[in-house]
Amino acid sequence: MCAQLIIAFSDFFTNKLQKICEAIDATLKSCMLQYFRDRGYDGQPLADLQAVTAGDVANILATMPAKSSPLDVMPTSLLKQCADVFSPVIARLANLSFAQGLFPQRYNLA
Repeated sequence: MCAQLIIAFSDFFTNKLQKICEAIDATLKSCMLQYFRDRGYDGQPLADLQAVTAGDVANILATMPAKSSPLDVMPTSLLKQCADVFSPVIARLANLSFAQGLFPQRYNLA
């Protein structure tokens, strides 16, 4: 009986914290979408971008602070620790984006 009460008590607070996290996440996403939806780019178009190398990306990752946002799927510290694996991939994505003039919508939150 006592073990069941302890489990019920634990489940109550676990569920409560999960609901709070989900509410915060939903609010952040809503605010971010509204903020960025209304902003347009009114500068000069980019006519030519130089290719990004894996070394360029590795240098940027090395100088980044190890802070993460709740919107990040992966902690920055992991990205920095595995820069040798991620740098070529990020460089390829950046170069494809530059060449095609497109940026995937799913990566449009910052």
